[in-house]
Amino acid sequence: MDDAELIRGLKEGRQKALVSVMDSYGGYVYTIVNNILGDRMQKEDVEETVSDVFYRLWRNCKKIEEGRPLKPYLVSMARNMARNKLREHRLFSPLEEEEMVQEDILAGRLEQKEQIHIIEEALRKLPQQQREIFIRYYYNYEKVADIAERYGVSQSKVKMSLYRIRKRLKKELEGNGYEA
Repeated sequence: MDDAELIRGLKEGRQKALVSVMDSYGGYVYTIVNNILGDRMQKEDVEETVSDVFYRLWRNCKKIEEGRPLKPYLVSMARNMARNKLREHRLFSPLEEEEMVQEDILAGRLEQKEQIHIIEEALRKLPQQQREIFIRYYYNYEKVADIAERYGVSQSKVKMSLYRIRKRLKKELEGNGYEA
């Protein structure tokens, strides 16, 4: 089953879908949790946290957006739940807490770079005029009226082009696992 079918199955309350998610992503979630907890907690605590991730997925499946990949959602849940477990048991030093914050900042920057790359690739695929309209409006801060005049089109056509490009970029980002 693909992610869309799995999400649909979860939302419909089918336990078979949850089992399939666990089969598909269980090892991945375990690795993330174990990387965070493995040195400080017992194997049983790691397994319990992994189970908690899938339990929370089951309980909150109505909040998952259809058409989006499950992997980024599960990664975020696993990382957050493992870190909360450390905080709960006070198994970190203030310095490690600072490291976790720094890791989150770094992860955010890496995500941002990846998103920029996805947007740049999507823009390269656009016809030249559409790409230029987008760049002039969003990067050069030109007014819609000026862009329309430059290309000899109506302002409504420029606005519609910008809307369609944003929609296309959003679809590209979501297709790669990002909320847009």
